[in-house]
Amino acid sequence: MEVPPLLIHLHKLSPATSEESLDGVLETLWETRKSGLSPIQRTQIHSLLNLPVPQELDTVLSCLRFIIRKVSKEKLAVEELQRLFPVDLSTDIQKTLVTLLQKYQSQWEKEVAREQKRNMKD
Repeated sequence: MEVPPLLIHLHKLSPATSEESLDGVLETLWETRKSGLSPIQRTQIHSLLNLPVPQELDTVLSCLRFIIRKVSKEKLAVEELQRLFPVDLSTDIQKTLVTLLQKYQSQWEKEVAREQKRNMKD
């Protein structure tokens, strides 16, 4: 599996970003997947990710949303998750993201399935 060019922007994440911060970001992105982020949420996420340049936020969020969509719609094994990331991405960031994506994967898959079922009834 080739790494999509968009994901190169994951390099903007600091290796010092805590698991707790990334967890909060992923949760917020999942909860706002249909509505988008409010200005306050954008500010909070920018702060959590400790990005040096505010303009980097959109590309990083796009990367994370792409990964969330993939994880919630495809049954990805750990090896497949790891192959999503650029090979030279910080090992700490990779480990943290894989751990968090595994944590949420079944919940997200169930919610997507429920939404699809609901949409078929409408």
